[in-house]
Amino acid sequence: MVTMKIYETYADFIGEVSVGRFAYILKLSGCNLECDWCDTPEAREKGIEIPVDDIVVQAKHFKCVLVTGGEPLMQKKEVGKFLTKLKKVNPSIDIIIETNGTIIPIGMPDYNTTTFNVDIKLKNTKNEFGCRIVPKAIAWFVNMNANFKFVVLNQDDLDEVQMFANDHGIKKNKIYIISAGDTVDEQWKTMRKVAGYAKQKGYNFSPRLGILLNEK
Repeated sequence: MVTMKIYETYADFIGEVSVGRFAYILKLSGCNLECDWCDTPEAREKGIEIPVDDIVVQAKHFKCVLVTGGEPLMQKKEVGKFLTKLKKVNPSIDIIIETNGTIIPIGMPDYNTTTFNVDIKLKNTKNEFGCRIVPKAIAWFVNMNANFKFVVLNQDDLDEVQMFANDHGIKKNKIYIISAGDTVDEQWKTMRKVAGYAKQKGYNFSPRLGILLNEK
C-alpha cells in the first residue's frame, strides 16, 4: 500500500499565482529548506501517513488539485502514483504542483494539464545559495514552461529576481512577484509598493489571498 506523509488537506481558494481558483489543497510534510519566514514550519516534521487511494477518493470530484508543502517533491514517487491514479478516475482534472525548484521530478507522469509553480527562495530566506538554487532543476522547470514566483520586500530583492531571470532565461510573463508579510496589516503596507516594482519591470503581481482573507 502506497502512502504519502501529509500535513493537512482542505478545500479552498488558491492563494498565490493561480489566485482564486477553488481547489482541493494537499499539503505534504517534509522540506529540504529552512526559510526564515516559512508560513508552515510545522509541516517540516509533523504529518500522518495516508494511503494514496484514500486521497484520490477525496480529490477526484474537484476541478483542480494543488499539491504543495513543505516540499512535495521530496515524495515525488508517491506523488507520481497519486497523480496517475487521480488522472485515471478524472482525466480532465487540473493539477498544480508548488515546489521550491530544487528537485527534478523525474519519474513523475507528464500531463498537459500539470502546472508547476516554482517558489524560488531568495537570499532573504537565509538559505545557503547552493541549497536554494539548483541550476539543473531550474532548467528542467523552465523547459516545462513553469511559473516562477518570488516573495520580495525591497529593491534588493527585486534586483535579485532580475539577476535570476537573466541567468536562467526566464521570460517576464512567467514571473510572479509576491509581497512579503505574514499578516493582513503587513500585506497592505507592502503590496502597493511591490506591485509598483512588478509593473516597472513588466512582471506579474500576485497577492497573498490566504493572508488577506485571514485564512491559511
